[in-house]
This record gives sequence, C-alpha cells and structure tokens, in this order.
Amino acid sequence: VFAGFCVVQNCILQGLSKQGIAMRNTIIGISLKILLNLLLTANVKLNIFGSVISTLFCFIVIFTLNLYSISKYKSYFNTFISSVYKPLIAAILCGCTAFITVLFGDSSFFTVLAILLAAIVYFTVLILISIIIWAMGFIPKIQNAFSGKEKKEKAQKK
Repeated sequence: VFAGFCVVQNCILQGLSKQGIAMRNTIIGISLKILLNLLLTANVKLNIFGSVISTLFCFIVIFTLNLYSISKYKSYFNTFISSVYKPLIAAILCGCTAFITVLFGDSSFFTVLAILLAAIVYFTVLILISIIIWAMGFIPKIQNAFSGKEKKEKAQKK
C-alpha cells in the first residue's frame, strides 16, 4: 500500500518540478532499508521476516518524507487527512473491535456479532472524526469574534 502511495507522491513531486526532492526521499528510504535488512535478517528470531519489516519501514519513511514535501509546496495535506487518515483510524478501531469480540467466543454467532460491531464502530468513528474536524474549523472564527478581529478586517476593507 505504501509503495503505491509513494509512486503517486513521486509523480506529484515531479509535476511540481521537485524531482530532486523525490529522489532524495527515495534514497533516504532505500538507505534505511539496506541498514535495517542487515540488522534484522541477522537476528535469528526474525530471519527472513527482517527483510519484510525493513521494506515496510523503507516505504513508510519515503511516504512520510514525500507527504511532508508535498504539503510544504501545495495545500495537499488537508485533503490527505480527510481521505486517508480518517478511514485509517476508523479501520484500526474497527479491526480492534472485531478482534476483541471474537475473543469472547469462536462460534458463528460471535463472528457475525464481530462483523456487525466492527461496521458500527467504523462508521461511528468516521462520523465523529468529521464532526471534530468540522467543529475545530469554528474555533478560529469564535476566537476572532471575541477579539474583534473580524470587525477590524471588515473596517479595513471598506
């Protein structure tokens, strides 16, 4: 998943004429992958799974650096939060709910119950996050109303 996002992000950076930044972020991620590969595959308990872990961390680092770079040059960050982080947080809580529900029993009843509860949690969390973000948008407006900034700005425009 992160590899796919990284490809799209690199294309966005190239479209912004920031190819060097995309290359730098990729080199940093690959360097981390090589270092983690050497350290983690040498661990007897991890063995070949160390390579999987290092690859995951490589793409997470590239993804994060690219995201920072894109948000620095474009107002892409708010769109990304609403389109990726909200569903990601909801999905994590959804999975935790299903996992905890199945711990109570191993029958089909608990499986169906886990699916239903997980779906309810997913949509509830999405709605709650949207409400919180919406409410946070009013905080600066409320602060401006109490400080009189809006009246001063309107007076200056006239």
